[in-house]
Amino acid sequence: MDMPTTLLVLVLVLILVGGPVVAIVALVRVRRLEDATRGSALGIDSSASSGQLRALEQRIAGIERALSQLIARVDALSQAPVRERPAATPPPIPVTPPVARVSAPGVAETPPPQPQRIATPAPLAAPLSQLGAQPRLSETGPVHETLPPDFENVVAGKWLNYIGIVAILFAATFFLKYAFDNNWVGPGARVGIGVVCGVALIVWSEWLLRRGYTYFSEGIVALGGTVLYLSLWAGSHYYDLFSSGVSFAGMIAVTAGLVAISLRRDSQRLALLALIGGFLTPALLSTGANHEIVLFSYTALLSVAMLVLERTRRWSWLPPLAFFAAQLYFFGWYSDYYSSDALILTLAFALLFFLIFNALPILSAYRDGRIAPAETFLAVANTACFLVALEQMLWPDNRWTLTLWLVVLATAHLLAAHIHSPEEKSTGPLASLSWLYTALALLCISLAIPARLEDQWLTIAWAVEAVVLVWIGARLASAWLRAAGLIFLAITALRLLILPVPGGAFLWNQRFLTYAVGVASFALSCIFVRKISSSLAPEERPAFFFVAVAINVYALIALSWEFWDFVGRMQPYTNQGWSAQELSLSLLWTLYATALILFGMVRRSPLLRWQALALFAIVAAKVFLFDLSSLSRFYRIISFFVLGVLLLAVSFLYQRRASQKRKSA
Repeated sequence: MDMPTTLLVLVLVLILVGGPVVAIVALVRVRRLEDATRGSALGIDSSASSGQLRALEQRIAGIERALSQLIARVDALSQAPVRERPAATPPPIPVTPPVARVSAPGVAETPPPQPQRIATPAPLAAPLSQLGAQPRLSETGPVHETLPPDFENVVAGKWLNYIGIVAILFAATFFLKYAFDNNWVGPGARVGIGVVCGVALIVWSEWLLRRGYTYFSEGIVALGGTVLYLSLWAGSHYYDLFSSGVSFAGMIAVTAGLVAISLRRDSQRLALLALIGGFLTPALLSTGANHEIVLFSYTALLSVAMLVLERTRRWSWLPPLAFFAAQLYFFGWYSDYYSSDALILTLAFALLFFLIFNALPILSAYRDGRIAPAETFLAVANTACFLVALEQMLWPDNRWTLTLWLVVLATAHLLAAHIHSPEEKSTGPLASLSWLYTALALLCISLAIPARLEDQWLTIAWAVEAVVLVWIGARLASAWLRAAGLIFLAITALRLLILPVPGGAFLWNQRFLTYAVGVASFALSCIFVRKISSSLAPEERPAFFFVAVAINVYALIALSWEFWDFVGRMQPYTNQGWSAQELSLSLLWTLYATALILFGMVRRSPLLRWQALALFAIVAAKVFLFDLSSLSRFYRIISFFVLGVLLLAVSFLYQRRASQKRKSA
């Protein structure tokens, strides 16, 4: 490339890169000149900073607004109608008879004194606001604003700043791309230009900050940090000028510098920029190789730094974004590189991430006396991600290890929930923390059961857990613990219906044992809540009503299975045996309904009696609609006879009960 071409390239570089910078510097100079002009008009020294001038303008605007409000109130009071009071009748003036005055000759008669009239002030011809108020003047004339006073500053000071930065970035990118495509600048010079421009932008932002351009300065810092990240990435991966390790160290230095600048300026926006750049660094420098230790160590260190920033400056946006990025890297690496040989190391890193993000709600509870909703969500999501990681690595080859991990997690959460005094847990600032970790402990122990148990043993374990939850909820007056118990009772009821369990000897087999435990869990839950029935929430009453009905429903189902199999084994695969099975069901249901009637009368329970009457209706429908046409004559006679006798007996008991009530009345 000859000398004229080189000079032309340099001129173009200066125009395209330096032109916007010169324009911005000119804009800053003009703004400073305007501030100095306004300051001199107001009698302020021209050396005063633009920030002081803006503060003075804001104070004057505030005084004008307060004065306008005061004038409006005075106008409202002056224009309000005055209630007229009835004039008091003056006391009568005693009238003295006129006395004839005899004037001396030649002396003029003095006239009697006339009463003086007091002049009343005339009403104001115009409201006070029209007498002395003048329109507020801006730099160019009267202001008639309909938008909020800060809207213009938002548009011109922030939005145009962001758009301008993006436009300059695009222009510089397009020019550099054009220059690179034409090979005007070599690879080393390209990366060097990017690094120098990035550093220069950050230095220039400090100069802008000292002159009061806060938002503009932060935008310039963001632009400089982006240029530095892209330059380091290009030098390592695009031009191969230096190794990935050098680029990685440089990006770490850039991230640390942005964090330091955000702390010095107390700017959460710059901290977010540092977080984004820091977590993009591994992705930008990825070579496709497995570097688990370096990746997870760096991610954990950066996550700790973000939590420290949140702890010291209360920047609430940092921990959720750091958590999301850390989990994204962990599960992304897991899907591409994990093998069983790395189980212990990967499990250790998963535990490290869990402990880091689990510390945030504890620290917030001690610092603020409460846990914010975002921190509660973060604690639950953190535990859920760790449980998913455990399941992916340990299921199904290491089921005992997975169960042990779940039990340890449940124990740790319970210790964290009950490490304080009972008074502090129930009414103190750490009450929400205690309930949060109790719920997480419940989640872990509930997952530990299916991790080790299967089929009917899982149903039995969940039924027992349901009873324990309802009992603890009744003792501690905790509605959400009772609600968790109701959920597990519903799961137990559903599993009893849909999961096949093998039978065996009459009343001595796994199926009847499973049903017996389920029925016992329903009954014990109703007994526990009966003592606190007055304090139950309105939505809990119908739920426990269905639990009480489920006691007899599932007991009858269990007995029906047992009698059906027992009678069927006596005469298998014959019509006679099938008829005997149908008859056994009719007799069983009739006897069960009778027992419910008697027990309901003894316990004075309308619920039991109505269940018995409903069962009688089902038996009667079965006998008249099914047994009458399907059973043989002998079984038909027995079915109708037993049903009729028991129905008459029940009817007699009801009539006798009604007669006794009439006599006692």
